[in-house]
Amino acid sequence: MVGSVDPPPPVRLVLVHGSCHGAWCWEEVVGPLQERGWVVSAPDLPFTSFFDDAEAVRREIAAAKHRGERVVVVGHSYGGAVITQGGEAADHLVICAGPLPDIGEIVDDPRAATPEVTPADVFLPDGMFTLDPVRAAAGFFHRSSPEQACRAGERMRPMPAASFDERLTKAAWRHVPTSYIVCGDDRAFGASFQRSLLDRVRDHTEFDCDHSLFYSAAGPLIDRLHDIATEVGQRRTSKIADPELPAPVRTKGERMDAQEQSDRLELMHLEASYTVRFDTKDVEAWADLFTEDGSYTPAYFARTPHDVPVAGQGREALIAFAKAFPERTQHIFGIPYFTIEGDRAAARIPMVSIGVGEYGTHQASQLYHGYYDVQYKRTPAGWRIHRRQSNVITQSDSYQGSGPAPVDPVSHD
Repeated sequence: MVGSVDPPPPVRLVLVHGSCHGAWCWEEVVGPLQERGWVVSAPDLPFTSFFDDAEAVRREIAAAKHRGERVVVVGHSYGGAVITQGGEAADHLVICAGPLPDIGEIVDDPRAATPEVTPADVFLPDGMFTLDPVRAAAGFFHRSSPEQACRAGERMRPMPAASFDERLTKAAWRHVPTSYIVCGDDRAFGASFQRSLLDRVRDHTEFDCDHSLFYSAAGPLIDRLHDIATEVGQRRTSKIADPELPAPVRTKGERMDAQEQSDRLELMHLEASYTVRFDTKDVEAWADLFTEDGSYTPAYFARTPHDVPVAGQGREALIAFAKAFPERTQHIFGIPYFTIEGDRAAARIPMVSIGVGEYGTHQASQLYHGYYDVQYKRTPAGWRIHRRQSNVITQSDSYQGSGPAPVDPVSHD
């Protein structure tokens, strides 16, 4: 039929449990979500290591993508760190009362500890960790029913204690749309610490419940996940988070409206300005391309001088980073994959960066190939970079070919 539109792809909700728990903890959530028409899976994490747990989630997402599904991944407590590490190919992340580490940060931030939960910790002689089922009730289940707390205590699973001290090598929330649910009466993972993480996510809500919201706030949780899955299903394109996935395509019959065309053109101009300003060392104008709290996290290697900052957040830190960068550079960007949702946008941008020796010569010293993951915000001054992270796939420290000459300064208008 002329003008027909292909049906949207199905949406799968992947529910990831927290430490010492299992898929059983979602028992009051899975059925109602399925009754609303959603495809739901709740895997048991292997609890062999943190990175094995993250790999299990990555495989779950990859299998769903292979079936043509869009994927919302929900992580509770420790599961929040797991999906942050393993969820980069998801279409949406939901963190429930859990950590939201950045690259290099540890899984279990001590600032989240509470007086109620510490007595429940049990460290076993073989390096494993579990929870005392009786003492855990005060921290995890004080707003849940006694029957629910008892059932949970009987099913606790040991896991490696070392999992809590691992440092993340990926942070999916930097380029995957992410929602956070705060448990306002949480006595296992401090609610005040949860609120301190909210500037890292797209949106957030708070429930008046204990840590185990799948029991004490099952109804609101089901409603919120239903709303998120509905929004993901209505998106024009699936968020592209993996360079091995195909580029996004429009549904048959769809057309880009005038606002989206304008936004994409402005974002393209922003990225063009980014390359020129950084490559010409116009560092203050380069920092102007970020939001006031914008950040840049570069990829680092052993060759990086120690006096170069490891990251920058905020205008002064960004300027300090750019000024300390030791080489002249020439950046060459590929076609960005933009996803625009209201006043937020994200992109994965293929790039080649050539570190040039003496400015004005053609002698190159380093060649990088990789991509940027970028989050943008619309501000009164236009689109600006909110979060930017470089990811290097290949690097040559001894590249001696004829690199392109450094660009000449041009107008920023």
